[in-house]
Order: sequence, then C-alpha cells, then structure tokens
Amino acid sequence: MAVFSTFAPTSRLSDEILYPTFSRISTPTSEQLKTIRAILLHYESLAGHGWTNVAIISSINEYNLNYANSFIEIAAPEISIRSYQQFLLEQEDISIELNEIKRSDTHVILALVSVDYSLFIAKADEHGLVGENYVWFTTATIAVTPRAADPLMRGTLSAVNYFPSTSHYQECFFEAWRTADPERYPYAGVGLNPTTLTYFPFDAVVTIAKAFDMLDKLELLGQRISPEVWNAVIRSVSFEGLTGDVSYLPNGDRIGAQSLRYYDVEANLFLTAMIREQGELIHVQDVVWFSNTTNIPDLDIRPPFNYWSCEDKEMQTDATNCIKLPL
Repeated sequence: MAVFSTFAPTSRLSDEILYPTFSRISTPTSEQLKTIRAILLHYESLAGHGWTNVAIISSINEYNLNYANSFIEIAAPEISIRSYQQFLLEQEDISIELNEIKRSDTHVILALVSVDYSLFIAKADEHGLVGENYVWFTTATIAVTPRAADPLMRGTLSAVNYFPSTSHYQECFFEAWRTADPERYPYAGVGLNPTTLTYFPFDAVVTIAKAFDMLDKLELLGQRISPEVWNAVIRSVSFEGLTGDVSYLPNGDRIGAQSLRYYDVEANLFLTAMIREQGELIHVQDVVWFSNTTNIPDLDIRPPFNYWSCEDKEMQTDATNCIKLPL
C-alpha cells in the first residue's frame, strides 16, 4: 500500500528499504538539522569560538529523540556536543538537567521540548541559562505554534521549512479560507488568513489531485493500482505550491528550501533571517538577538582568571571574560 503524509518529518522515514512506499509533502528533519549545522558554522566564522559547542535538552518522545540523535550524527567533527540531557514529558522538576547544561559551560542550546515552551524557558532562566551570551535553538513545531508574546524567547532560533511570501494558489486559497463556513471548517471563516500550518495539507491535496489526473490520462483509474505505480506517479508530481516549488526525491522525500527564523517579541512571530537552498545560505535580514540588537552574541565565555598586568605591574583578575587568552 502506498502511503502519502501531510506531515511526518522524522528522518528515519527516509529509509527506502524500511519504508519503500512512503512519500511526504514535508521535508525530513535531516534538512532542518543540516540548516542548523550550517548556521552554527556560519556564525562561528563571523563571531569566533563558542558557536560550535552545543548542549541538547530533550523531552522524551520519538520525534525529539530522533531529532537529537540525527543532529549528533551529523555534528562531528566541526561541532562538539558538550551535554545531552533528557526528561520525561510529565517531569516538572528539570533542575538536574539544566544544571548539567550549566556545568558544561556551553552557550548554544538546542531545546527539543514537547511542553509549554514559555514555562520551559522560564525554568532555564532561573538557572542562569538565558541572556545575551546564550543562543537557543528550538524545533519548527515551537516556531509555528501561536503563543503569547514572551520576552525570554527573544532571539530564539529555529530551522523551518521555507514558505515564499506569494505563490500561485495563495490568493484563491486565502479567499476560500476567509469566507468558509466556520461550522463546517473550524478555525476558518472568521475573516483571517490561514496560518502556515495549513500549507502542507493544501499542497498534499494538490499533489494527490495531480497524481489522479496522471492516472486518469494513463487510463488506470477504476482498477487496482499497485503501490509501485502510486509511488512513481506521486513522486513525479511537480508544481508551484503554497510551500514553494513542490517536487520529490526517488525515495519519496520532499525537495524544499529551509529557513532560519528568529523570534521577534514585538511581532510575536518567528521571522525569516536566512534561507538555505541547495546547500547555500541566503541572507534575508539580520537576527535581532536577546540583547535586542543585531550584534552577534559573543559566546566565547571563559572562567575568570588571574593575570599579570604589565601596565600596572601587579596581578589582576579578569572576572568579565573580556580578555581572551589562547585556549
């Protein structure tokens, strides 16, 4: 049986031997992870040491653990995972896990959490892990989920599928959404544009409609169609959708660009800063970091130390980490 998913991003579904008849409209998480890796190396080249030392904290479920393990697999040799902490979904006290990250002296933290993110980041703040010298990454799910504005999230980064600002079907779909009967179509019909959460289902329907059209032209409708034929037809579909140019790899994975987004408190949205397409980073706008500036954070934070001041001819202590000595 052929299976076509509107949203199933876990990387292990890319294995054509285990899942030979599976296709999906969303790109696999491996593409988001490649984007995070590219972003870390990019900022390391601009701002120096600290950007490639990473801590991971994850609530325990299949998606988050796959995300974390997949990132660990592609991180080396340039990126070092200094701490990897896990906690149960029902676990309220995560002090041990946060203290371990604090002890790792890592200032880039990948948060893979399926809990209220505002509550989570408030706990991290209580442990001194939020500030101008910390950079937090989170999942696309957190980035596209509506929330109340949260100043502690300012500058949080996320790799998300890139959606163009305009597309072939946008005007038609938006008008249909705004004027739909809200009793038949919950969340629609109140005069507002749809969220990006609706884009994948829309493009999935268009993919299947085009697949049926191909099968009709081949005079195959009305009879049993093998999974192999379904695979070939679905994976040959190509069109301009709400989620960008839609096309598929031979294993059923979606081909698509990724974006780096940052959380803007005033807009209460994750805004696009960069696009990663065909392995290249394209600058859109500067990130506004936790400092509320576009100055790239200095993550090369080292413990206080004593040193001899030639100018003052006495021992002094650097407690501000402003003086950088070789590691």
